[in-house]
Amino acid sequence: MIITSRVLGMQPGSVRIPERHQVPTQEIAELHFAPHMYGNPYQELLYAKFAETGISVRGHRSIAGAVKAITNSKAKTKVLHLHWLNVILADSAESEFETRIAEFAAQLKAVKAVGGKIVWTVHNVLPHEGYQVEPSIRIRKLIVEAADMIHVMSPETVERCAKYFDIPTSKVVQLEHAGYHGFYPEVSTGTDLKAMWGIPRSAKVLVSLGGIKPYKGLGAFAEVFAKSADPNLHFLIAGKSDADFQQSELWRLAELSPNLHVFPELVADSQVSSLMQLADAVVIPYQASLNSGALVLALTFAKPVLARSSAGSVHLLANGAGKIYRDESDLPSYLENLDWLDSAKVAAESMSKALDHTELAIKTAAVFAEFIRNGTDAAAKIANQHSGSQND
Repeated sequence: MIITSRVLGMQPGSVRIPERHQVPTQEIAELHFAPHMYGNPYQELLYAKFAETGISVRGHRSIAGAVKAITNSKAKTKVLHLHWLNVILADSAESEFETRIAEFAAQLKAVKAVGGKIVWTVHNVLPHEGYQVEPSIRIRKLIVEAADMIHVMSPETVERCAKYFDIPTSKVVQLEHAGYHGFYPEVSTGTDLKAMWGIPRSAKVLVSLGGIKPYKGLGAFAEVFAKSADPNLHFLIAGKSDADFQQSELWRLAELSPNLHVFPELVADSQVSSLMQLADAVVIPYQASLNSGALVLALTFAKPVLARSSAGSVHLLANGAGKIYRDESDLPSYLENLDWLDSAKVAAESMSKALDHTELAIKTAAVFAEFIRNGTDAAAKIANQHSGSQND
């Protein structure tokens, strides 16, 4: 989806940092992160308050660019913050894998050689699709060994990764994925959203928003939906698809079912809010994911969630903000009887407040500042303060 680069309503200095998080305003470190995914709001949410804690932040398209900036920097304290590691092998032939992995190892050593600190945010266990497992594991073992701090969002991260590589708990700091409040243009409350998307006015609506990819399990969910859903329940899938999508089973199901709507196009900013407002619940049927921005987006809009247990970020539903199913055999009971939506809506409203991006950005900045000054153990203590608030 297209997400423009801005944080609405957040002017520098407009939010007072709570006393427990106050740090010196002079620059304490220079942080270089990679890859910088322009248009992805996650990184904006993460770094929104770093300047207020004395951390200057600069994004780089490539890891090589970030490493070069660090090795050339005259700053006393420098940090390399890495995100998605699939870029290391992207667009390379299998014959080039050894060279790419060796280059990555050398880059990590170069940062250490100039006294730099290294942080890795674990977005997924392994790349979702299109990458060989063995070289991807080797890359992750390199970063785990080199990292001074490993930032996780899901409490399941260490356990889920253990099948492929070990993450020492002594390096782990958990910080929640912030909500997307204020990022998307709001739709007029007078707009007939159901008519806009071709759905009967009396219908209940499930929505799945984001790229249509095999690992997301949309086909398996849609197949059960087409057979067992309440007749007044509609399922709308919106997101960019592959070129051959019209040959897929999901497309065939959509052609045969009047209650299944698929819009295989890139979703613009102006459409995100309308889709979320339209939804009575959001479906996250992912079959192999660690963290789910789509689930956080749903809770941002206070929408109940129906998620597969493998969908990622399902710990955010612990307060009842949705239902978690183990596999497709569990689905009919939730699709045939929608009584669970009312209580889930109340819990989702509570979670929307708990995921407020301003408060989480303040806390994240404080944690990174503490890491820079006093190390991972000290950072983890701040991160653990009030960490249970999402389940209150």
